[in-house]
Amino acid sequence: APDVGARVVVLGGGNSAIDVAREPVALGAEHVTLAYRRTRELMPAYAFEVDEAEQEGVFFEWLASPVEITGDRCVEHVVLERQRLAAPGADGRPVVEPTGERIALAADAVVAALGQLPRGELADWLELLRSRGVVVDAGGDAVNGGASVVQAVADGKRAARAIEEALCTA
Repeated sequence: APDVGARVVVLGGGNSAIDVAREPVALGAEHVTLAYRRTRELMPAYAFEVDEAEQEGVFFEWLASPVEITGDRCVEHVVLERQRLAAPGADGRPVVEPTGERIALAADAVVAALGQLPRGELADWLELLRSRGVVVDAGGDAVNGGASVVQAVADGKRAARAIEEALCTA
């Protein structure tokens, strides 16, 4: 098993962040903290997974956004700035505003699980390949922003079938 260190800080609030926070506990980390910029009630992760993570020993820092990672040669601390909830924004969720208060969490490892978006530069690269006569399509995180592992596997299977068909009819 990989050595994740004794103190792990995970940044994020989705299901991936919860999964990431639970793993170091299982791998023997002494203290795992998940920092999220909103409250537990506003967290996009499934509530039952948050409960399970807490029961397994994951600690939570609510209303805390990362602003800095410090250390001489390796990570030593994650500096978080406390947030407060303001009026809802255009998406209907309360906007978070910094309070100016900062805390530093000791850390041997930091994992950012802060959300996923499709990678625009990949589309540019694929266009370059098309212009050279190679037809390429993308799947998985490259096009859906990391919707799910199941969807990425399905994209991979479709790609394998298409490659097989292209090779067998050539």
